[in-house]
Amino acid sequence: MKKTIPILAGAALLLVQPDLLANALPLSIVKVDEKTPPASTHKHFKDGYLTFNFATKSGKLKLRKLDNKVYWDSNRDGAIDARDTGVPSLSVLSIPVTIGKRLIPYPIRVKLSKEACIDLGSLVVLQTRYQGQVVQVFDKNLDGAFCPDKQDEIQFGSGKRIPFTEILVVEDRIYRVSKPRQANTLAISAFREPPAWVHLKASDAQWQSALTLVHRETGCSFVATTRAPVAVVPGAYTVTASETTLHRKDHSPVKIASSGQKVPLKKALVSGENKLLIGPPVRMDFQLKQDEKDWRRFTLGAFKCFGESGLSYNLPPRGKAGKNTLKSYLRSGTRELQLSRLEYG
Repeated sequence: MKKTIPILAGAALLLVQPDLLANALPLSIVKVDEKTPPASTHKHFKDGYLTFNFATKSGKLKLRKLDNKVYWDSNRDGAIDARDTGVPSLSVLSIPVTIGKRLIPYPIRVKLSKEACIDLGSLVVLQTRYQGQVVQVFDKNLDGAFCPDKQDEIQFGSGKRIPFTEILVVEDRIYRVSKPRQANTLAISAFREPPAWVHLKASDAQWQSALTLVHRETGCSFVATTRAPVAVVPGAYTVTASETTLHRKDHSPVKIASSGQKVPLKKALVSGENKLLIGPPVRMDFQLKQDEKDWRRFTLGAFKCFGESGLSYNLPPRGKAGKNTLKSYLRSGTRELQLSRLEYG
């Protein structure tokens, strides 16, 4: 790491709790060593040009790919050509940027991956110390704001970089992180209660699922899966998206749920272990419409399948895959003869 310089971060304001304001920590800007993997973003050229939001006076940065180099309008004549500053792949492009009231050279790692693709990574991070460990904020989207908007990243100590949001779960601690009114500080406040660990469980082990859970009070979201437990903030949640796949031996996986359904969880998640049941047994609700001319003829109307936790699943497909899916839907010992005579349509 090179010498640190105090800087105004210029972040968007958020409503924060009074105790969070009291924990405002001074921020410094750090120029990361060029060998350090940056927080990069993947972008595409169109007709040789690329324009994206950036921390410049105009709020935009335009790049041009020319002769396997990446150029920007360094002489500010309105055109991007060989007279401007250009760098080859795996080099650093330095752009003058004003953050707060300071003009700094903002280094960007450039990596050309394909004919029209590029990876851009910021080599600038904001850094502070909290409870004896270094906290760094990475400008992954290159807008210079370093905001808790899920587009940038944050790292506590030697841990993994995670999306920078107002509510963070780091190992066994929950933090509220935000920018207070002083734009050159970062506010960090630890929750007193430990996180809730959520593990999706299905009575049929061949069900694999992922649910997006949104905390009703804070609006922060987490993804829980059947693969491993995930740490979340305790409280009431709503499922806003789900994807479930049925894996059976000697058969291709069958996707039985992929939707943006909104299902409030009946029970709040508490600190410690929480098992969230999914899958079978599945309740099938449908409507039968009697033919006006032939009272013996019925048409199968709306058909919905609901499993544990009130989650809905797709109608089983036709053929052998559908039959296997139907068997997994039904609780062991339930007769299927009552459904065998119904037809689709």
